[in-house]
Amino acid sequence: MIDNPKIKSWAPFEFASFRGLSYLFENPGSTVEPTTDGMLLRGDLENNKGLRLYRLLNRALRIRVSLVRLMERYRYCPAPSSTFHVTVADLVNPDNIGQLAAERRDDMLSVLRDLPHSLERPLLSRIPAIAAPEDAMRFRVKQLQIRRSALVAPLEACDSASARAVERIAAGRRDAMQYLTSGVPETWEPHVTLGYFASSSLLKAAGEELPRWNDLALREVEGECIAFGGVRLFGFESMALYWAAPAAQAHFA
Repeated sequence: MIDNPKIKSWAPFEFASFRGLSYLFENPGSTVEPTTDGMLLRGDLENNKGLRLYRLLNRALRIRVSLVRLMERYRYCPAPSSTFHVTVADLVNPDNIGQLAAERRDDMLSVLRDLPHSLERPLLSRIPAIAAPEDAMRFRVKQLQIRRSALVAPLEACDSASARAVERIAAGRRDAMQYLTSGVPETWEPHVTLGYFASSSLLKAAGEELPRWNDLALREVEGECIAFGGVRLFGFESMALYWAAPAAQAHFA
């Protein structure tokens, strides 16, 4: 049984509609592609050297851990590697719509309904910016974890300057999230979401394999860091379709 709201079907596999707004780190290099509908997140893992950490993570899952085994045994649904990213702040999505401030609810629901074209609306510029530091922030993988129904790779700072930047950004993300919602923001731990499990009934068995997956994956990414230099607003229609806001809505270092 599929009980993950982000998954529509298993055979054939398809992501469900799951619309939201988030601040994401700007991936290194050119990772948004102009289309007739907007700027689509689409990273070229093979040719963009700045995305080497993503490429190694993707290879570790596909080859070392075995993506086929993950899918067959645990109903694992991989996120498209071209959309790998690190979320800075979950602003609006189906999980927190009930916490939206009353005076912003109608506007935000309209933005979600009309994605991606609604990303051009001036009202989005009122969301407090999250300022990035002058120098690029560098992160490495700590381990793999299962969080709720997702397989994620939590990140840690590669140096002390990046660690200090994380503390400053954490304060900025609280301001942005509290502008929109009445809830208390969860503690932020940067991570890359690698994929989702369609059925919660298989999470316990998958968790028992985590030590083995970590042993295999961490050897692949050992010593590799990824550098981020800015924060940008994105809208998403599903876990496979992300749109970047126009440059006027981006917040760079």
